[in-house]
Amino acid sequence: MMYGSLVAAVVMMASSVQETQLEQVLLKLGMAPERAKATATQPCFFPGFLCNEDGYISHLDLGFSHLAGEVPAELGNLSHLEDLSLQSNQLRGPIPTELGRLKHLKRLNLGQNHLSGSIPSELSQLKSLAWLDVAQNHLTGPLAAELGTLEQLEGLSAYNNQLTGPIPPELGQLMRLHELGLSENQLTGRIPGELGRLKNLESLSLDHNQLTGEIPHELRLLKRLELLDLSRNQLSGALPPELGELEHLDLFAAHGNQLSGAIPAALGKLQKLKYLYLNQNQFTGEIPPEFGQFKVMESLSVSRNLLTGEIPRELGQLENLQELFLYSNRFTTISVAFNSSALRLLDASRNHLRGVLVMQLMTPKLQILDLSHNKLAGE
Repeated sequence: MMYGSLVAAVVMMASSVQETQLEQVLLKLGMAPERAKATATQPCFFPGFLCNEDGYISHLDLGFSHLAGEVPAELGNLSHLEDLSLQSNQLRGPIPTELGRLKHLKRLNLGQNHLSGSIPSELSQLKSLAWLDVAQNHLTGPLAAELGTLEQLEGLSAYNNQLTGPIPPELGQLMRLHELGLSENQLTGRIPGELGRLKNLESLSLDHNQLTGEIPHELRLLKRLELLDLSRNQLSGALPPELGELEHLDLFAAHGNQLSGAIPAALGKLQKLKYLYLNQNQFTGEIPPEFGQFKVMESLSVSRNLLTGEIPRELGQLENLQELFLYSNRFTTISVAFNSSALRLLDASRNHLRGVLVMQLMTPKLQILDLSHNKLAGE
């Protein structure tokens, strides 16, 4: 009997401690005192809370709840948490280092707030973490190299912040990673070749940064990659032909860089590619006729480059093509029979097209055809 009474007393004490801690958390998140008290007393019965079999809070989801204030450091005391989601509120201030205590945490979502300061290196202590989302905040400073020790991590989303410095090569150690989103920051330096080790990666978004150097050839090893966005950086050099080995690629965007040389014909092997954006670079030579091998291409842009020669007839074979942007190059000839029933827009303006226009358009959905600022005669 004494043992049973002792267990009951310990459970009651633990419940009381959790109640006090949770009430402090909810008050600091801006919840009204009466509601905070009621929620903390019986959290397992309120929306957004889940408890484990011992009555401890395991899931706390207060996303889209109009919460204000700072992220409470006291959250680090809710030691049984597996899921903490506070996304899409008006939270401000730093990410508390105390969150690094939550050794059972598998998901941390703080995206779409007004958080500031750096991403604390203490988060690298969350060895069970599978998903980390701090996107769309005002976070600054570098990405901590220690994040590369989160061996269970499957998703890292930190886009649309003000992060600076290089991409840590240590991120190449995250072998379970499916998604890496670092776009719309102020990251500098080269794209680490170590990212080519991420054999499970399906989405890599590095666009809208200040990255320099060449696109690493090691990216060809990302055999499961479906989305690769490197646009709006300061990347230079040639486009690696090895990218044509990424057989699952659906979208490849490299526009708005300083890439040069010929467009690799090997890209024509990407049979699942729907969206290809190579505009606003310094590519020279001709469009590879191998581009006519695309099976599901819907949007293709090579505008604002230094491309020359004939617009290849093979492009007329792209049955699913909806948009074709060729403007502001140095093309001299267009002699294409477009048979795409999906084509809505064709812009070949501002080129060096001359002579008699020989072009057949079997395109019932065509809405925009722009061949202006050339020297063409119609037939």
